[in-house]
Amino acid sequence: MSSAKHVFRNTAATVALIAAALATTPAVAKQANIKSMSFHTESANTTIHVGSSDKQKWDTLKSGNVQFWGHMKLNTRWPGYVQDVGVSLGVCGPGQCGVFPPIWSASPVSRDYDHQENFSFDPSIIPQSSDTGIAVVPYGDQIISKCNQHLQADGPTKSYSFTHTFHASFSALTDTALDMDNAVSEAQGGSWPHPLYDSHYAEHGSFDVQVVCDPVIKPKVQDIANDFGEFDVENVKLFLTTYQSNQAGSTPGTVCPSLKVTSRAQANQAGPVSMRIWRQKNAGPITSEVQQAWASYDATKNGYFATYDKWEDVGATAYFQYKTGIIGNGPFEPFDGWKDITVHCTGAGGGGFTDALRTTPTSRRHIRTGRARSLCPTALGSKNSARARARWRSRSSAMRRVRFTTASAARTARSSREPRPPSTMAGCSRRALHMNSTSSGPARSSAPCRRSSRMARSPPLTTTARISPASSAISTRKPTI
Repeated sequence: MSSAKHVFRNTAATVALIAAALATTPAVAKQANIKSMSFHTESANTTIHVGSSDKQKWDTLKSGNVQFWGHMKLNTRWPGYVQDVGVSLGVCGPGQCGVFPPIWSASPVSRDYDHQENFSFDPSIIPQSSDTGIAVVPYGDQIISKCNQHLQADGPTKSYSFTHTFHASFSALTDTALDMDNAVSEAQGGSWPHPLYDSHYAEHGSFDVQVVCDPVIKPKVQDIANDFGEFDVENVKLFLTTYQSNQAGSTPGTVCPSLKVTSRAQANQAGPVSMRIWRQKNAGPITSEVQQAWASYDATKNGYFATYDKWEDVGATAYFQYKTGIIGNGPFEPFDGWKDITVHCTGAGGGGFTDALRTTPTSRRHIRTGRARSLCPTALGSKNSARARARWRSRSSAMRRVRFTTASAARTARSSREPRPPSTMAGCSRRALHMNSTSSGPARSSAPCRRSSRMARSPPLTTTARISPASSAISTRKPTI
């Protein structure tokens, strides 16, 4: 009995140890089969500034904000799903992107993945080669080398700009699961974005960035006239711009433009600029954030400017308000007041609107009115009124004369002479004859209606129709009875 208990205790202890080991050991993801994978990128209007620390050559990538747009798409085969995704700077293959500078990461845990993103990163993540090793991506070395190819005799004293091409890699970690309810996203430790070391698939894209080699100003003489004094921010401006980037909205079928918020400060010399940006969306709460940018020399504007750009995820048609101000020691620091913009999304959902044009059908009342005017007074039940017949006959006769006398616009309409007997109506239409014959009431006239000719007699009323060659308009002078 005691032996059985001892064996049971040992078995329970073994199971507990195995469970603890499984809990502490990360599960190895099983690579899923995929149908397709793509990574489409587009450039944004951003700039990298290069400075000089010793005023002898360019050697520093200044702080800023590099941006580009990308569309990531990955379709797996069942029972595969997408566990983690990430975007790294440079060209790397599956399982290699963990050592490359990370730009963005996420854990979708979904069967397929389709997402668009406005990516941004600081140039400080771009490594440069040194005595201790070669940089994993060559962009920093290439930019510094190209700037120094344009050194002047007295050093980096003349600005130079060019366009440089960067590459980015979209990598994905996949796994398999029959039931997605059992696929749980694991929390990633450390800072964001998370490097993706054990990816299964990778795709690449490219984008262009403007590079400006900022000049160094060397005064000829050391006097107070060339002393810039203390660092000071002179003004700040806020700009709101929308870009048609086919960004998917928050509701299927909705497409929204991207909104770019730019805060640009002007300083008296190079240095860090701290600014606070206030934001309100629709009637929501007012929030603010503090951002820092570096003021560097801009040769095109002939001054020192610090720029911070932010992209908004609109999602649906919305009304935005922004304000920006400089954070400093003084009570009257520069600021730019509230500016607003309404971003319109297109499509059926998400508060958007459709671009399809609506056609308004012709009013039935107008159709009936036009048809009634084409009938003779007998069919309309006008009781053979001489005045009604005269008005109708004059109008019909004038319209016929317009049709037959286009070549001779100056011809005067014929005057009517004798009234026809009430029993005979010249100019009655076939529809009037049909209505007269099928009417349930007594016949208005025993004489049949017949088509009127150009020489038909008219009531003793004088009506003159004039045709203008320019507009073909008819001016009618009412007769005096």
